[in-house]
Amino acid sequence: MQIGLFPRPHQLPAAVADFVGREELVQSVVDMVTPFPQVVLLTGPVGTGKTTLAVHAAHRVANGSFPDGQLFVRLRGTTPHEVLGRFLAAFGLSVPGDFGARLSAYRDAVVRQSLLFILDDATSLQQVTPLLPHAPGCAVLVTSRHRLRLPHVVEVGPLEPAQAMTLLGKQIGSARLSAEASSADALVTVADCSPLTLRIAGARLAARPHWPISLLVDQLSDPDGCLDALAHGGLSVRARLEETAGDLSLHARRLLGLLAALGARRLPSWAPVAAFGDVRGQSAVDELVSAHLVSVVDDGYVVPPLIREFAAQGGTPEALQRVLSGWLYLLDFAHVALHGGDFSIVRGTSVREIVRPDPLLRSDPLAWLESSAVSLREAVSLAAEAGLDELSWELAHRLVTQFETRTDYDGWQRTHDIALEACEIAGNVRGAAVLRCSLASLHISQSRYDTAHELTVPAKEVFEGLDDLAGLGLAYRNLGIVSRSFGDLVAARRWYQRSLAVYERLGDPVGQASVLQNLAQIDLYDGDPAGALARTPTPRH
Repeated sequence: MQIGLFPRPHQLPAAVADFVGREELVQSVVDMVTPFPQVVLLTGPVGTGKTTLAVHAAHRVANGSFPDGQLFVRLRGTTPHEVLGRFLAAFGLSVPGDFGARLSAYRDAVVRQSLLFILDDATSLQQVTPLLPHAPGCAVLVTSRHRLRLPHVVEVGPLEPAQAMTLLGKQIGSARLSAEASSADALVTVADCSPLTLRIAGARLAARPHWPISLLVDQLSDPDGCLDALAHGGLSVRARLEETAGDLSLHARRLLGLLAALGARRLPSWAPVAAFGDVRGQSAVDELVSAHLVSVVDDGYVVPPLIREFAAQGGTPEALQRVLSGWLYLLDFAHVALHGGDFSIVRGTSVREIVRPDPLLRSDPLAWLESSAVSLREAVSLAAEAGLDELSWELAHRLVTQFETRTDYDGWQRTHDIALEACEIAGNVRGAAVLRCSLASLHISQSRYDTAHELTVPAKEVFEGLDDLAGLGLAYRNLGIVSRSFGDLVAARRWYQRSLAVYERLGDPVGQASVLQNLAQIDLYDGDPAGALARTPTPRH
């Protein structure tokens, strides 16, 4: 079966008048379909302009390279059976009722033709495969929010900032853009240079010439109301995201809600499995990455702010607790690796979520602490905000090694203040005492001995009331240091001896070594070098 001279379908939508930039991407698409036609996937997140780009490239090559016609169809909400019928009708051919007959007629019709197809907004490979012409003269541009397995792929991301500014100017006029240049820059930034976001923002501003651009910037900067501001006429970011979420499996949809609700700016590679609760989280996050709802960044994941706002209602406290407990497990691992055991630390009652330590943590715990610093501090805040006071103080307490190494006194103070407030609200007396004792160590590092004394004494009383040996070891050692700074060497020796006795009972060699070093210094002050030497461990040969 052959198509006669007529009809020759010309179904391409009109090119967008305000198309800006993208010249390299357009040319790459053109090069992929001419002179040797191929199947090309244009994929990217919601609102990046995949369809606009495909149509723009198609118009550039349509008449010269594909004289027998161009066909366009939006695949979302359709079936291959329905689309094949549309194509046959466009060729002026009869449309059989049976799918197999339609497919055979379609392939016969296109076999010797030079045709360009745009299969827009495909939701799955199963939607696309039956529609591929398998004819040497036919090219196919597929657009999809999902990374489909097709031979050639073009990733369509946001505009460059200058291009985004040009697009906004086309929407609201160059005079208004120039008059409010700083606010326009802020709008482009908060819109993340997304063409859809900028078109909606520009349309809203154009319809409200009395609005300052800064008013819309404020609306888009609201983490709880940004999506509501991104709707105008028939355009809506929320509606597009709902469509994309509707394409997902049940597991991927559930995981999206769990990850969004965590509130973390960046998630480690193990977080999807921990949040989901089992290994199905890995395949689910792979699906989310394919749908451009979650991004891969280095060795972890990022849920963009708009996606977090859209999906955050699907979270559970248990998922957050599992992820935070995973961080605590890794901090325990780092502490043991650095100190040879769970020494000189106060352990709480938080459950640890066992996760796989990455190679950096295994090889260089201090480097891992440094690379994970932002996420670890964020974990302290997330735990406190969720009312997980026990987790919050344990996370903060275990970060002291990093704070000491980097002399990061600000980080030490901030994390402990956050966790301490959570403990005080929850009535967590022991956690608050540990944090006060740790803050006293911070003040000792800054030679603020009076403040250190004020913090340590009430913490000591709590630990004595609880018969908490780990806490007492830290408190007695702090009081020894403070007493020595006050010049009271007798009291200092007494506190150090108490601390040493505690660490001996605990079998904590790190704690013992620290106290013995301080006692040796007092021996030297007292003119007893032999006594100081006796406290120094003998090297093993």
